[in-house]
Amino acid sequence: MKPRKYSFPTRISFTVTRLREEAARVRALGLVQVQFTCETDPGLLALIYGASGRIVFYSRYSYLRRPYRIKLGEFGLISIDQAKQQHRANRVLAAQGQNPRQPKTAPMLYRELFWEHYIVQCQSRRKKTIKTDISRHHNWIGEALDHLAVTEINKSHIHQLVVKMIDAGLAPATIRTIVGQIRTVLELAVDLEIIDRNPTKGVRTPRVNNRREQCLTADQVRAFFEAAQRDPNVIGSHKLMLSALTGARQGELTHQCRWDQIDLEAGIWYLTDQKSNRPGKIYLSSPAKDVIRRMEAFRCNDFVFPGQRGNERSGRAIRVFRRLCKQAGISDGFRPHDLRHGWISAGVNAGIPIEIMSQGARHSSVNVTRIYSHALPENLVAANELISTLFMPPKAA
Repeated sequence: MKPRKYSFPTRISFTVTRLREEAARVRALGLVQVQFTCETDPGLLALIYGASGRIVFYSRYSYLRRPYRIKLGEFGLISIDQAKQQHRANRVLAAQGQNPRQPKTAPMLYRELFWEHYIVQCQSRRKKTIKTDISRHHNWIGEALDHLAVTEINKSHIHQLVVKMIDAGLAPATIRTIVGQIRTVLELAVDLEIIDRNPTKGVRTPRVNNRREQCLTADQVRAFFEAAQRDPNVIGSHKLMLSALTGARQGELTHQCRWDQIDLEAGIWYLTDQKSNRPGKIYLSSPAKDVIRRMEAFRCNDFVFPGQRGNERSGRAIRVFRRLCKQAGISDGFRPHDLRHGWISAGVNAGIPIEIMSQGARHSSVNVTRIYSHALPENLVAANELISTLFMPPKAA
């Protein structure tokens, strides 16, 4: 049997009276310090200093088969019950495979993941649509997920947000884009090993059908031009006319139509950056060059189409487009981007090879151009008539 180090027991019940009695004993015997162990909570220690009479609690536990000890606090600053509760919590953490010595990190919220990781990465790679991503977060995602810890988010939360967006009348493509943004953000949590699996996987969104059933015909665009030439908003109307004549995207007309990018003598509009993140060219016809020359009278900065209310550049001329469509007798349902559809469809229906139209539209492949091209009804009727003659037997003489 191992002999006692002291003549009195050091394994005692931790009570206020007993600890004060032992502190008086240690001081009376002139001992420097004595370590006492709690009978009811093994590993809970009370170190009593003889000179000062201070009593300090410590928590002893085993983690990965190695002994550790953490200072809990001095008696008087913390109570005996508080020391016991903290000691028990330390032993539970150690049993679960977490070292209580390591600071316990609070669970990361979706808000923190979005602003401190996703947005920072977007800024580092200069993502073009970062403002749109922030707008989606403010309008829809933030209200639903910002207050949740990333580890708490599940499919149910995403489904509830999808239902809310459907009830609000959002377009299927917009809903799918918003869910896609959430998927990208949570994929960062997978990379950071915060979660094991992305909860957006398997979430169903409304089916998207972006295929246009009709396009602006050449006659409709001609009537549109006549209305645009009479419109008092010269900048907006000319911007739309250039879109119809070149098939340029609305973003290119707004952000990349600068005087230093246009060579009227060569008839080329140089694009420093496209949707494909590569430079490109738009070859200008004589009418397109005339539209740009008429904008010389409004030149006040680097942009061909400057803003009219103190803005550096003009925005999307949606109101002007709708007004011109109404004046031209064009039915509702069209949008400014349909001018690009009309430009491609007019070229294909005029017999221009689709490969040439694809290069002119600066598409990544001919398959994309086929989505933009729309056959005219009269051409479809003529095709059916021709095919029918191939099947019908010759008439008897």
